[in-house]
Amino acid sequence: MVQQLIQDFIDRYLPREDVMRRLPLDLSIQTFWPQLQAVRRALGHDLPLSDQSGTAFWFVPSPAIKRQVDIISASARREQLLSPMLLEDLQAEAVIEEAVYSSMIEGAFTTRQEAERLLKSGREPASKSEQMVKNNYDALTHILEHLEEEISSDFIIRIAGILTRNASEEPVTTYRQGQVVVAGRDEIIYTPPEAGAVPVMMDSLLLFIRHSSLHPVLTASIAHFYFVYVHPFSDGNGRTARALSLMILLQAGYDLFRTFPISGIVAKERGKYYKAIKNAEEAQGDLTYFIDFFSDMLSRSVLETEHRIRYQLLAEQRMQALKAKGLLNERQLKGADWLLRSENEQITVAVWQKKFRIATETARQDLLLLSQLGLLKRRLDGRRAVFELVRE
Repeated sequence: MVQQLIQDFIDRYLPREDVMRRLPLDLSIQTFWPQLQAVRRALGHDLPLSDQSGTAFWFVPSPAIKRQVDIISASARREQLLSPMLLEDLQAEAVIEEAVYSSMIEGAFTTRQEAERLLKSGREPASKSEQMVKNNYDALTHILEHLEEEISSDFIIRIAGILTRNASEEPVTTYRQGQVVVAGRDEIIYTPPEAGAVPVMMDSLLLFIRHSSLHPVLTASIAHFYFVYVHPFSDGNGRTARALSLMILLQAGYDLFRTFPISGIVAKERGKYYKAIKNAEEAQGDLTYFIDFFSDMLSRSVLETEHRIRYQLLAEQRMQALKAKGLLNERQLKGADWLLRSENEQITVAVWQKKFRIATETARQDLLLLSQLGLLKRRLDGRRAVFELVRE
């Protein structure tokens, strides 16, 4: 039984407290945990990155991590999904969303609509929140325009400088010169390495990134964690870490990551994100917890994004077929496109009438024509006609 449990907790890589809650009544955590840790450590791979005591970090390439990485790798073999035009459109949306979500994680108050208006207007930011959005947008744009550049200390400092410009008491121009702490509401959560250790630790990180023989997803995950662990700047560390991991993935050719915001995913799973960091920090150098979370988060996002891309490609194909028939006017084509790209599965005459500000009979004729062309299917809901979108 013990051997089977050990195998279960290699695949499902849980910290001590979570393991304890899942053990049989007759097996104590004091007996089981040392055995599990011994097996995990024997399976572990040492990394050329050390903690504050000089002990090397390590990780276990668990079955779960392998499955998650395989999902992401498969996306690189399906690049035909991304036509240049579609990639450009999705990237433009993702850059704005990344700017918004990355700012929100750090406490900015804004919405996608407000951010889009700011970025398209070209006006100067009027608040710290707007400045953070603008900085995140400029930093990500800079990365996309300099993907051929080697990741170096100068490049990282440049990105951090853009991210903290006019939004921090100490805009970044170099590695921090003093001690900092990561604090919660009433307590210190984490004390990073002393400032004197930062340059050496960052050099180790840069060497690891340049010469890593690991899968790019593992490299990006480890680099993300270690950057936050070292905390090389007085401000902007989380934003820079996310930008760094994204650049590693893009330089490895994973163009799909251009189309959705990594910070958006982190924002939605912020509690799990910080817990994964905490688990790794408290696990005697075991980074598996964070790598498992990060690769799982990315793999699920890749699958969701591929589904969305296929959805949009199918919408484009159906729109081309509708246009080719030559039976729809401009309003009807616009409505058909709206239906295909929205999450709505049905439409009524009243909703169509309100959207296009037309007469009731005109709205009814529009929907009947779309039904005749196979886009909609009419059914009665009591005495009211409802038109359902026909998915292919």
